[in-house]
Amino acid sequence: KCYVGLGDYMSAEKTLDKIEAKRNALTKHQKEFNLTYADMLLQQGFTLEAVDRLKLASANIKSSRKKSRYNFIIAQIYQEAGNLEMAKKYYEKVLGSNPEYDMAFNAKINLAKSLRNQEDLSEMKKSLLKMIKDEKNKEYLDQIHFTLGEIHLIERDTSKAVENFNKSYKLSVQNDLQKSQSFLALGKIYFHKNNFKKSQVYYDSAYIFM
Repeated sequence: KCYVGLGDYMSAEKTLDKIEAKRNALTKHQKEFNLTYADMLLQQGFTLEAVDRLKLASANIKSSRKKSRYNFIIAQIYQEAGNLEMAKKYYEKVLGSNPEYDMAFNAKINLAKSLRNQEDLSEMKKSLLKMIKDEKNKEYLDQIHFTLGEIHLIERDTSKAVENFNKSYKLSVQNDLQKSQSFLALGKIYFHKNNFKKSQVYYDSAYIFM
């Protein structure tokens, strides 16, 4: 862990491989070993290689709720790699493990971004609209509307997408990152419509909040 923290990945890998060669030394520490190995790989950008180590670490955890954290990371890695089918599978595993509220919310939002099947998208829209009415999601309305906007873009319903992106930035109070993403999405839409004056305004707003 110290080697990883210092960025000396060559020494870290050499040490980890020595430990792994002595299988009896790992009997009680499989989870910690694989999490450390996964961290080393993630620090270097080897995200897909880290997935196998995270799966091995998860296999040594009995509590499904504790597993949810690692399943969430695996889902994110697959999503970033463009493997939406596997991302969907692991986000669903997270939701099936009765996770904490924040993790459940983020899993639902990321799951929505992984869907492409029309039936799945329709179901997710219903779920997101239901979330809007839930008082617990008041501080997350900007993210929910942004996700709805992205779904409408997938469905090629630009007017509904614009409506939700506008709601997203208006409802965003302290989340500058979300504001910048909403403004950027609107800038792209108007740019492709050749409405360059309107596009410029949104791109400028996105730049300010980045």
